[in-house]
Amino acid sequence: MLELYGRLVGKMERVHLLRRMFSQQLTNNTTLHFGQVPVLLYIREHDRCTQVDLAEALHVTPASIATSTKRLQKAGYLTKTVNENNLRCKQLSITEEGKRALELHKEPFDAFDRAAFSGFSKEELDTLAAYLDRIARNMAQQIGEELPADNIFAMQALLNRVMEQEK
Repeated sequence: MLELYGRLVGKMERVHLLRRMFSQQLTNNTTLHFGQVPVLLYIREHDRCTQVDLAEALHVTPASIATSTKRLQKAGYLTKTVNENNLRCKQLSITEEGKRALELHKEPFDAFDRAAFSGFSKEELDTLAAYLDRIARNMAQQIGEELPADNIFAMQALLNRVMEQEK
């Protein structure tokens, strides 16, 4: 049985790596870089958030967010406004250009995902999702972690935390 578990984990890792490779290929040909997507998505969902809010949500340093937001602002994807109650606090908002960049980035991913899951019925996809959720719960329990929420922000924060621990 252990050999089967190893083969299954290998298959999950292969799927993850192939999607990651697609992501890197896609962002190599655009002005929006791989790590900037979660930043813009968070700002779009949390208009007028602060850099501190963003850093905490994505589990990165405030300095890292300052660098990212400076680049995104320079590219015209976001604006920073000074909070009238705290002049040291900058609030972030996504621009129309930033929204367009996210949409242009999203379309190829949607097409890639449709192709990846072609030939699967709705029932098969629901079953696969339930199996993956069960595997994730079991894994989280084994390492004493709370299962992260099933959204991009929680997953990005987890990824950033893991990368920070590997340093």
